[in-house]
Amino acid sequence: MRNRHIAILPWLAVAFVVALSLSGCRHNASQGAVHIERFEQVLLNSPSETLADSLASFARRCPTPLLRIFPDDEQYMQLVMGFRSDSVVHMVNDTIVRHLGDLAWVEQSLYEALARAYKLDTAITCSTFVTYISNAGYANRVAADRYSRSMTISIDEYVSPQMQAFGYFGEPLYIVRQCTPEHIAPDCMSELVRQHIAMPEGEMTLLDYIVAEGKVQYFLHKVFPRVADSTLFRYTDSQMQWMEANEANVWGYFVQNKMLYSHDYGRLRNFIDDAPKTNAFHESAPRTVEYIGYRMVSRYMKKSGITFHQLLGETDGHKILYESGYRP
Repeated sequence: MRNRHIAILPWLAVAFVVALSLSGCRHNASQGAVHIERFEQVLLNSPSETLADSLASFARRCPTPLLRIFPDDEQYMQLVMGFRSDSVVHMVNDTIVRHLGDLAWVEQSLYEALARAYKLDTAITCSTFVTYISNAGYANRVAADRYSRSMTISIDEYVSPQMQAFGYFGEPLYIVRQCTPEHIAPDCMSELVRQHIAMPEGEMTLLDYIVAEGKVQYFLHKVFPRVADSTLFRYTDSQMQWMEANEANVWGYFVQNKMLYSHDYGRLRNFIDDAPKTNAFHESAPRTVEYIGYRMVSRYMKKSGITFHQLLGETDGHKILYESGYRP
């Protein structure tokens, strides 16, 4: 029976939760707080007899091109009622409430990060956030749209360690380790800045990946100055120590094997994608491009004197490499 629920929940997410996706949290540079709308609570806690009215009110209160609510559609409401009656959904929600609380601490962290982001580039802002339950998977834990300034947070992904024992998540353990509360705000800001990074045309080289991920990490370190490096890089303490000790070895491997300008993603993916480690090295950290990129972009920004907005628009990875003088 548990497997049935695991199969159904992603389908429900596609059918109506993602369709409802964006709503509720208002923020801009002139306001003094961030408030996250808990959409899962609206769905689960509204009385049945007033549920349609609650959804209609929600849609009026939070207008956005990405918002799709159909309280007058019978089939749609049947899906909603099925979601509300699913025992696994309630178990997940209880776990979220027990371990994450009211998310006031996330709201404060996002408020501070958005304020710092605004100073870096006034275009980097978000006026709408919402949490929801989806079992959508780690890759879809957050989503952003720069044009509507909206973001969704699949909040159930951030209680993965607690829910793993129930068989709710099918993610490997090295992914589950990253699905913890302290990653919520950094994940949100990471996804937000990615919407503003100009990418080169054509197939990406390893250097393009290094530079793009370096921009993300440079941004995260600026907007979360008091958060540990290991959290921002999504590393364990031992992985962080390995990366710091082996930066020159990783870079030397890229250069010696003529990988920097390679377009062969099959050859490059082990250095880019989430994995337990990087197979080219023993006892290594994964996603080595992020750390190398951060170090390169940081040096480039110190030497070039350009604005962060200009950095986001620069697509010439070779220029950034050359002008940074990066030589670990």
